[in-house]
Amino acid sequence: MLLRANYGGMKCDCQMLYLYAITWLRRYQSVSVPTSLERSLSTVETTLQTISWRDVPQLLHSKARVQSEELITSKLICSNGIPKLTAMDVCSAGIDFHCSNVVEHLLSQRELYIILSERLAKLKSIQVVADREWISDQLKSMIWNFSSGVNHRRLLLESRSSNKVNDTEMKAIWNEVVKQPFDIYTKKFVRDRLAFY
Repeated sequence: MLLRANYGGMKCDCQMLYLYAITWLRRYQSVSVPTSLERSLSTVETTLQTISWRDVPQLLHSKARVQSEELITSKLICSNGIPKLTAMDVCSAGIDFHCSNVVEHLLSQRELYIILSERLAKLKSIQVVADREWISDQLKSMIWNFSSGVNHRRLLLESRSSNKVNDTEMKAIWNEVVKQPFDIYTKKFVRDRLAFY
């Protein structure tokens, strides 16, 4: 984490990496993991009698290590390097409102803007005026939660509390209104910048 932070990037990302490095340093200095975490790790095959924080990364990533050994073979590495990257090698989730004008692009589409504002205004928990800035914020939130922020990580200790009804409705708006034009934008964004075609 510290090595990655030294490469630089957005200030908030580097700050996050430093904070997690401190968190894991404290964990490594403690004797053992909380009982709740030990119970959740009980499904992982291990010969350890007690589990310490130093064992957690190895236990959590044991399946990934086995899969990596199967997928990353000498066939991938050749003397001249990898021949070329293809469009499939680009992670479209990395194309969001931080590095592109996707929000402005989507909001400039009159029909999409109207549908989006109508659908967002119907959310039960919302008691604010649905102006362009507010709609832009909701769109950023959807992009972050349903595209850029999608991952398969599991929380170790904390439980995530959320408004399930609102999440379900926002996900429906994403799938029915935003996802297709968003995907079209990201594909064009990649095509315009990389010589794949």
